[in-house]
Amino acid sequence: TVMEKGFSFSFDDGESEIDDVQEHDPSNDKQIEQSNAISINWHDLLSSVPTHDAETGEPIPTFIICQELLDALPIHSFQKIEGGQWRERLVDVAVRDKEEESSEVTKIKQAAGRMKYSDAESEDSITESTSTSSSTSQEKGAKKLPRLRFVLPPDTTPALRTLLRVSGSGSPLEGNPTASALNALPTDSVVEACPEGLLLAQDIADRIEKCNGGAALLIDYGEDGASSRDTMRGFWRHTQVHPLSRPGEVDVTADVDFAALRESVNQRIGLEESLKRKHFADTGKVSPPSTNIEQEKPINRPEAFGPVSQGQFLASMGIVQRVEKQIEADSTTDEQAYELYSALERLLAPDQMGERYKVLAIARKKEGLFPPAGF
Repeated sequence: TVMEKGFSFSFDDGESEIDDVQEHDPSNDKQIEQSNAISINWHDLLSSVPTHDAETGEPIPTFIICQELLDALPIHSFQKIEGGQWRERLVDVAVRDKEEESSEVTKIKQAAGRMKYSDAESEDSITESTSTSSSTSQEKGAKKLPRLRFVLPPDTTPALRTLLRVSGSGSPLEGNPTASALNALPTDSVVEACPEGLLLAQDIADRIEKCNGGAALLIDYGEDGASSRDTMRGFWRHTQVHPLSRPGEVDVTADVDFAALRESVNQRIGLEESLKRKHFADTGKVSPPSTNIEQEKPINRPEAFGPVSQGQFLASMGIVQRVEKQIEADSTTDEQAYELYSALERLLAPDQMGERYKVLAIARKKEGLFPPAGF
């Protein structure tokens, strides 16, 4: 199954089938149709990918690969302010006139240098601003120039109170298991949360359980835990830019919290427990931890394993031996050997992709005891 860059392989009656969950690009159809070995079906949603054979009703084992999908999902960003309180960072429209523009140009350039954003991005935005301003400079009361910016609201938001479990004033609730960690962070620290990513991980685990077989690999850049810094950034034409520049054109991304993904699968609760926690939350309290969650877990339910670094995962799966074999082959030229070595180094080296990228697996333990290979 593919979600943006994810693939799900279903095996039915000995024939391979790929279900691709992403925006359908008709330009690929001709090339795909030329291959008769694999049947490819396009889906807009993961939920529309079948879990059982339409004719026999038998479950179809499914294997899912998500490559750099989770980092593209929307996040909530929370920032600590003076007094130990928290606020959700929101996006607002700032409007300024021509007189303010000259000073803002300097500020944007200085910010671009500090944040290591591309000058092309800031200068392009400035050019648009200058052009718009110039075209109306001779008019009395020149047009205002809209810009997107991050702002902190005066009050808390529902997402902040729910995800960070804080009070109406923004302070961590009594009994919040993360209260001590939140209180220890310095002012201006940023914590990010991605509810859609957690739900997706749970949906994948449920799908594997329904299919009575299969597994999933989630590969992305991130950490084994939440960061206390702002990781949201934008990319335009392979260059890092401000995430709020060029709306609709910039690829906005954020680091993945793999620990949250793991726990969303391994520590799920039932409906009764969920409703009880909601009752406590509505009354401004934190519910006590459940004492029977482990007893209610189905036997050998799919679990999340990892994350491990991409370098460690690929090395344990034999990538070094495979590349060595390819390089030593008589048909491999010196140029091809160099390309193979360079690619291997880029994938494994800690200062390149080897440590920055992480791999998380969702699968059942083999015979109820052994984790998947590579974990």
